[in-house]
Amino acid sequence: MITLLVFHPQRLIREVWTSFLTTRHGIRVVAAAHNLEEVASLARHVKPRVVVISRELITSAGVKELAAIRAVSPQACLVLVTAMKCTAITC
Repeated sequence: MITLLVFHPQRLIREVWTSFLTTRHGIRVVAAAHNLEEVASLARHVKPRVVVISRELITSAGVKELAAIRAVSPQACLVLVTAMKCTAITC
């Protein structure tokens, strides 16, 4: 069983990711966080195997943010999720 922590500041996005991921066989969402302090605290306590993070959350200080998560949960894989902007092609 893969334990997973979801990290996104918007409640709706966290709920969608959690809902989607909990329907997958072998995945259990153990926590969801809305800010860096919360994700670090939760990661320390629940020891997730994977932390899912929105790529858009990683700012210029991103290395420090990722390092903070890694420091409290060194066994966790950090997965950055991103969405590409689609543009319409007209003829």
